[in-house]
Amino acid sequence: AVFRFAAARAYRTRSLDAMGCASSSSTAETEAALLSASITEVYIKPEHRSTIEKSPTASRAATLKARVDASTAVANRGDATVVRWDGVELTISAMRAEILAHVREQTSPEAKPSFVRIGSEKGITWEQNESLTAAAGGDGYFRLSGELTVPASLMVALLLDPSKTGYMDPTVVTIDFFLEVEARKTWLAYWNQMPGYGFSWRDAVDLTTFDVDEAPIGGGSTLFQASVSCCEDEVGSLPGAVRAADRFFGYRFEPLNGGNGCKGTLVCQTSLRGCMPKALVNASVSKVLGEYMRTMEGVGLRMMAAGTAKDFVAQFPGLPQL
Repeated sequence: AVFRFAAARAYRTRSLDAMGCASSSSTAETEAALLSASITEVYIKPEHRSTIEKSPTASRAATLKARVDASTAVANRGDATVVRWDGVELTISAMRAEILAHVREQTSPEAKPSFVRIGSEKGITWEQNESLTAAAGGDGYFRLSGELTVPASLMVALLLDPSKTGYMDPTVVTIDFFLEVEARKTWLAYWNQMPGYGFSWRDAVDLTTFDVDEAPIGGGSTLFQASVSCCEDEVGSLPGAVRAADRFFGYRFEPLNGGNGCKGTLVCQTSLRGCMPKALVNASVSKVLGEYMRTMEGVGLRMMAAGTAKDFVAQFPGLPQL
């Protein structure tokens, strides 16, 4: 999304069996967190709490927040300027508009001629845009799509709760929505995760947001969630970590079955930098992200069965309610 946090956050997920939300050996804490209707602004994996809290990153994020609040009224935080991952300085609102426009364009059916199908599994098809991959020096630009059996609003809400993301994904070290730009809609968020295989941790700051296309399609609105990295110099990396960048990361969720399900389409391009071989990353990312989509779907189904999904989504008033 985070970074999402998006997320991302691409390349970060292990197999479904390795995730607490998909394993019969889930701890009571994990189960309770996944099914809870509550949301959090910060998630820190317990065994890394001391490392995160003692790092200078949190204070740098606080300094950035103070700088934004000093330059604009709280109600107009979107007017503050930041520097995107590509060195372009622009307002937060303009950066939000650009990443949402990109996600809308690349997840639309009209973008299909630009993509080449490279595989599918568990009902998720993945494609690669070879020209956008080459333009980024080999960082893969991928698109995934498949039908999901939970409402679009619930999928977006799951992407916007640091705790849900942290418990779904064992590689997440921390996610911190440290600056709310628009109430319950747009944030600046710091994320840190462990790629595994002996590679250094990766971290970044992302703008993460959602938007709603009010035009009714198949019984409801089409929803978008998007993330893009920024503020690289203002919020430095955790000591020992490598600064990554979500160039483009976002979902389109189109309602199906009267809004009870949706078609999910994800586009993503993350630069992990450092010494991680791009060929290795590109060879596995699509399957990993496809599994992650199914994992979120599974959590959503379990929340609906537990009766917590409606109250969970209600904490994001800008989303269509269940």
